[in-house]
Amino acid sequence: RPPRSTLFPYTTLFRSLVLQLLGSFKFLDFLSQTWSLDRVTVLGSSYPLLTFATASIWSLVLLLASAPCPAMVRLTSAACIVLALINSESVSLLALEQFTMQTIAGILFLNQIFGRRKAPLPKVFAAVIGLNLFPLVVFPWLHNNYFAILVPYSNAICLGFGVLLCITACLRNPVEPTVIPGALLGRVLSVLSGVPSMHIFCCSFMASLMQGISHIMTGEEATLLELQSNPDKSERLRFEWAHVNFFPNLLWHSVFQSAFGIKGVGVSRGNLQTKKA
Repeated sequence: RPPRSTLFPYTTLFRSLVLQLLGSFKFLDFLSQTWSLDRVTVLGSSYPLLTFATASIWSLVLLLASAPCPAMVRLTSAACIVLALINSESVSLLALEQFTMQTIAGILFLNQIFGRRKAPLPKVFAAVIGLNLFPLVVFPWLHNNYFAILVPYSNAICLGFGVLLCITACLRNPVEPTVIPGALLGRVLSVLSGVPSMHIFCCSFMASLMQGISHIMTGEEATLLELQSNPDKSERLRFEWAHVNFFPNLLWHSVFQSAFGIKGVGVSRGNLQTKKA
């Protein structure tokens, strides 16, 4: 369950949700276009087949398969999916990436000034510099000077990057060795190779990295870091599968609980624990 001690964690998690939804749908848009799949027309608007099918199924799952959530939470979660579907083709991923990072950095500063629970200043400065350095300086500089410079080797780069992620994913504690290279190294390689799908793919790692920063700022262990210490691999897989699919519901449900002071159920190392809102 997301931390609730400050405004910053919630803001970061919502930005991560937006980046993950639009990044995922843009990847499906790319696949639909690459495979020349038909488009689906609904109420006068046209959508890529894979994106529309995924959004439809996902919305139904959030609406129907999460009965413990209040109806308003389920409706809001499904609305997020629909909005991402409508805007996925028109939104610039690079602009969204930059806006997301800058907003998080700004909220972090505001939290330090007005928030009840403040993070240590060294962590704050490191997070702000990192959140602004890469999207505003490093990535644009690479785009302007070295975009697609390694196009002849793009297939080898994609293969090598995929092998690297497979290796790190097989480590005993795979989260940090996979997420950090996926977010930063993969993003750099996407520019140098000129492969747009790699950029889209790395959005998921960037969103996970932002969630990790949110937990670090509040002194709480990130869900994936806590989960990887569970020795039961099948239980870890089941939990993370549910965590990914129901992330919109989990986030909005937590907001609902915090707003109305309702006791909720949190998950720790695969075990259910009752927590105060």
